[in-house]
Amino acid sequence: MESTGHYHTPVVHYFEDKGFVVIIINLLISYKVKSSSLRKVKTDIVDANHLCELYCKEDLKPYKKRGIQLMNLRHLTRQHDNITGTFVQIKLQFQAVNEEIVMN
Repeated sequence: MESTGHYHTPVVHYFEDKGFVVIIINLLISYKVKSSSLRKVKTDIVDANHLCELYCKEDLKPYKKRGIQLMNLRHLTRQHDNITGTFVQIKLQFQAVNEEIVMN
């Protein structure tokens, strides 16, 4: 299946509980395979066929559950990125206001 952020997680858990091996494909990789096709058809059947072709052609690894520490680290880095982005925006706004005050 294609990676869909966190939306595919419940489906992955369901299949793992039933004993299936799950392979998650990065969207960039699957998009590259789909865009190489001459015909630009967008249906679920065609998408599934492209994923099957990708499975047959590439050396794909089964999905491995991530540990809680890795998930926490991922969450912390995303929070850090958001906070840093907000800080940069506020700093730029502050500089713009300062420049406007100095010019007046």
